[in-house]
Amino acid sequence: MIDPTAKLSVRRHTIVLGISRSSICYQPRPASDADLKLMRP
Repeated sequence: MIDPTAKLSVRRHTIVLGISRSSICYQPRPASDADLKLMRP
């Protein structure tokens, strides 16, 4: 887990954890009603 109070930068955290920096900032959004309607069989 990324600790915002740690002395390491976010970049260094991601290197140590072996993940991309974009995965830290990603905020998933719910699918819109239009998308859900298209996905229904």
